[in-house]
Amino acid sequence: MISSPYTNVEKVENELNAKYSNSDIIDPENVQLFVKINENNYYPINTLVDKYGKFHVDDSTSYAEKQLYAGSKHQFLYKQYLIEEDNKFALKISDDATFATGWDKSKYVMFLNGYLVNEVLFQITIPSIDNEYLDKWLYSSILFNKGDRIDLFYIEGRDNAFGHVIFNQDIYVNCKKVKADVDNQEIVKVPYPYSAYPRNEHMFYVFDGTTKKYLNNKTDYSVADNGEYIFLHDDNVLKTAYKSYIVFTFPYVKEEFEDEEDPNGVGETTGVSFFASYYTYDEENKSGLDQSNGYIKFYPAFDDYKLLKENFLLFRNSTFAQPELYRLVNNNTIQLLDANLIKYAPYDKYTMLIFRETDKQSYRARQFNFNVYQVKVYAGQKTINVPDSIPKDSDFLVFNGTLFLDMHDKYKWVDGNPQTIQIQDDAVDIKGDRMLTFIFYTNSKKSIKRKTLRLVKLKFETTGENEVYVTNESGYKLKYNKKNFIIFHNGTYLPPDRYDINKSTGKIDFVDKFDFINHESTFTGIFLVSQRIEDAYDDWLYYSILDGDPNKLLWFDEIYAKPVITKK
Repeated sequence: MISSPYTNVEKVENELNAKYSNSDIIDPENVQLFVKINENNYYPINTLVDKYGKFHVDDSTSYAEKQLYAGSKHQFLYKQYLIEEDNKFALKISDDATFATGWDKSKYVMFLNGYLVNEVLFQITIPSIDNEYLDKWLYSSILFNKGDRIDLFYIEGRDNAFGHVIFNQDIYVNCKKVKADVDNQEIVKVPYPYSAYPRNEHMFYVFDGTTKKYLNNKTDYSVADNGEYIFLHDDNVLKTAYKSYIVFTFPYVKEEFEDEEDPNGVGETTGVSFFASYYTYDEENKSGLDQSNGYIKFYPAFDDYKLLKENFLLFRNSTFAQPELYRLVNNNTIQLLDANLIKYAPYDKYTMLIFRETDKQSYRARQFNFNVYQVKVYAGQKTINVPDSIPKDSDFLVFNGTLFLDMHDKYKWVDGNPQTIQIQDDAVDIKGDRMLTFIFYTNSKKSIKRKTLRLVKLKFETTGENEVYVTNESGYKLKYNKKNFIIFHNGTYLPPDRYDINKSTGKIDFVDKFDFINHESTFTGIFLVSQRIEDAYDDWLYYSILDGDPNKLLWFDEIYAKPVITKK
């Protein structure tokens, strides 16, 4: 870790750029800037590396006059602790600098006397610039006793892949018996339990059915034809046809093989919830905006998984921002590509509305995406063709420029060939040389398509002065909250920080009183409904592996050691 003697942000950026921007050894994206909290505790500072490899550091009074250090986003930290007294539930882990830069409590892994401890059974406090903690403490719901050994690890990578490893799942075993077809059979086809099960020597182990002996994949058999067959080195294993047999064992994580009924869901039970992240320029601290390059930052950051532009909608001052106007840099940073947007960025508020996939299958494979289609329209046009790419009878969102069109009174669906929508409301101003934007929320290309999602729209109005109640005539039961329900007011998006929803009454309580909330106000609420696809492709069990996620892959390696006799 390298210290910086400066507190001036520009000087810090210049030093980082001089040392790492053009380095052939260190990737700038791997560099993490820390502020020193105290001798044994450091906390990361938000930094951004632009497309030219240049550093941009958040300026904040929170770490003014404090020492800054450059370190790595890739860390492996470890220390062993021996408990010296009984009935301890807390352990101070910042007596030295071992975990000084271990700032993310979710990246700690604890073993007690050699056994992995479930992450829900312990908690770690982390000193930062936003709290008054002075030390890191480990608090455990399991009491420690004298002589207990605690092995504590901190493992962090830029992609945070370690954070997706699930330690607390049961491992199950699927056994397949294969009898000899002929005497002294040597070649056996591996009876994989599913067609999507990975094929190689690490995906199973084998026993001799007669002797119950474990067959070593180095000395007793070889794997051939990309894992489809094994070749037995001893033809006596399957000596007698239809009598001798071997047993293939396929261990798996229960979650990946369970074939439970996947019921229809409403709201959050669909496996998708709404997550809002905000950008507002902080004039006092000059933070959140790099106007020279058009970068804006969002808080709170979404860190469940890596986002794509197809996973969220962007709203500028409550109106829809066309995807071509910005570039996604990372989960909490976008780059504005339009000069006017960059110019007015200090005065604008942006909301990133993320459709957060939460269920156990979607979480790994990103099952659903937004498909954005645009149709050019002419001034005053009333009949508009629906893009052919949108399936018939599908649910979609339509934006006239930046304003949302509600199907209830703005347009109606006209079935035919081609499919069209008919503009109903004269108040809808269709201007020439404008693109009408259709947004269809559908299964992604990676999806195994076990279920589909529908966008359900509700229309409701004011019931009194500044009083709005959600009225549900959809037939679906839903306890409304900001995670399962989004709201548009007269075509503009209402960010969740501007209101609360009473779960019992459905009343919308606005944070501020707005003059525009009157009897002519129209609200559209949107929630999601999931439906299981009948006769869907059932070979979904290992799609996470096929999609490149190794965290769910059970991998078997045989380690060999020879005893060495030494003379004393």
